[in-house]
Amino acid sequence: MINTEWYSIRTLTLPATAVALLITFFIVWLILRLQFSKKWSELYSDAIFTFIIVWKLSLLVTDFKTVVNNPITLLYFNGGTMGVLLGVIVASLQIWRKRQSLQLEEQEMIAGSWAT
Repeated sequence: MINTEWYSIRTLTLPATAVALLITFFIVWLILRLQFSKKWSELYSDAIFTFIIVWKLSLLVTDFKTVVNNPITLLYFNGGTMGVLLGVIVASLQIWRKRQSLQLEEQEMIAGSWAT
């Protein structure tokens, strides 16, 4: 996907897709928090945080030589499509692992399926 629109907040410049993704994450978290139990919103926010960390740090896997030569690139770049896939896989595994340990009701299963 080619991004043609960027938003600037002082010295921070974000692509429109990143802004849309952050807004979506927040709206889904808010709906989970208001409609269902607190543990689902916590599980979702943990998974989103894990996704973002893995996505940003996946540059170590996709372009290790550049990161070793210029470590500051971790702040400016991400792992791209491969990073998104790694982030989704790790976040899904985290949700699956935590779901095993939680006592779930039918309504909570619907909430988890809707959010993920």
